[in-house]
Amino acid sequence: MHPSDSRQVLKGALLCSLLAALLLQVAVGLECYSYRGTFTGSFSLGEVPKVTCGPAQNVCAEGLIVLSIGGPRMLVVMKKGCHTAPSRDLSGISEGPYLPDYYHTRFCNASLCNHRYRDNSRIPAFPTAPPDNTSRSLLCYTCIGSTPESCSPRRAQQSQCHADTPLCYEGTGTATIGDFVVPIYLRSCQASGCASITPADPWLNIQLEKRSCCAQPLCNHAPEPAPTEPAPRPSRTAPTNGSPRPGLSLPALLLGGLGLLWDQGRGWRLPL
Repeated sequence: MHPSDSRQVLKGALLCSLLAALLLQVAVGLECYSYRGTFTGSFSLGEVPKVTCGPAQNVCAEGLIVLSIGGPRMLVVMKKGCHTAPSRDLSGISEGPYLPDYYHTRFCNASLCNHRYRDNSRIPAFPTAPPDNTSRSLLCYTCIGSTPESCSPRRAQQSQCHADTPLCYEGTGTATIGDFVVPIYLRSCQASGCASITPADPWLNIQLEKRSCCAQPLCNHAPEPAPTEPAPRPSRTAPTNGSPRPGLSLPALLLGGLGLLWDQGRGWRLPL
């Protein structure tokens, strides 16, 4: 066989192999990493499950929301899976002194392409310390989590506020990626008005509702519920119609009766 013919045969075999692989992928379906979860601080996913997408799901999706209250103290919300959407990315970052946030959505059409975020290495570094103009007169509780217990005043830190964030803030809300909704519980220092940034995207959203926004030290905490008095036990003794001197309590009547018996034993009589 002529060498040129051998090359043609090799090219044809290679094209057939590529075409067969493409047809197999179409027949089997797109494969994507599938995951949803939350983290506070550093994380590493390890082994991530894989799923085969349905016929109408033509892309792999990956969404990430990060809310930080300084350095590694952050809440990470992540979702990976199959999706039906055009291939486009959306990302943004707000680098305020407190409550900076980062968000990113990715859509790709190759198998197992939604693998960008597996740990903290691709998340931007957030500020870790206040600048020199820190106000020494205002302390605020700072914490962030996805449950009320994770951000209670008992578990929160006491942080010095920046001069440009002179308010203590407490808020609750949700972080949404597709159909994955995670509660947010937050205490931090905030700027005037306690405003929050919400990405305008139907697949990714952050909502925060203000519970308190105040300028006194450590004022961003909900009041502790007042202790409730135990309910009195109902008496099992049926009331009688011949109760002497209505209005006197049972202990007073018992004490009076004991005193009368004592005096009678001594030969005394109580005046009527």
